[in-house]
Amino acid sequence: MLDALQVDSLVVEMNEQKQYIDMIRNVMTGNVSVDSTDTAYSLLTQENAKIDLEKSSGETAFCAEFEEAERYTVTIDNDRQTDINYLMHRPARGIINDKFDEKNRFFGVSMNMGDRSNVYSTLDGVVVFSGFNASDNLFVVQIQHVDDLISVYKIKQPFLKRVGDNVNAGEILATLNSGTEPKLIFELWRKGKPVNPESYIMF
Repeated sequence: MLDALQVDSLVVEMNEQKQYIDMIRNVMTGNVSVDSTDTAYSLLTQENAKIDLEKSSGETAFCAEFEEAERYTVTIDNDRQTDINYLMHRPARGIINDKFDEKNRFFGVSMNMGDRSNVYSTLDGVVVFSGFNASDNLFVVQIQHVDDLISVYKIKQPFLKRVGDNVNAGEILATLNSGTEPKLIFELWRKGKPVNPESYIMF
């Protein structure tokens, strides 16, 4: 018993043979001229190429429905400027404990790192602040990057970098001393406003 694929193949082959015979008939009656470079099969191919395969009403409706649905599938993250692509280094290896929460005025992420972990610069830039923040009881480094982007790093010990130092993406800013609380608070600010670091970096 023939399956559907075999039946379809036979139908296609029969249609091609019918078209071939019709083409031979047209050549013999003078409706199609044959020169020395064309064969009947090539003429058949040329004729088939002229067929305008218009969409059926069902295809047209499906395309319209698909295009309408796709119009609204693009999502824009307001924390990230979609016209700029950053390739940013992770500030540290660890687990995020506290996430960005602007409503509660927590403007970054808090990470637990391993003992004697490194803190890295996320992008090339210049250190614009390095010191102790008494209100947080943490040491802080701020790095100015391109496009009005500033990265902020907060830990329990002093950093290796001073104001005016140039840093590269992935450069070590600090190595935690043994016994230092292995915690990093990392923030990103763009044009004076905090943005969610997880919108820019795969932690």
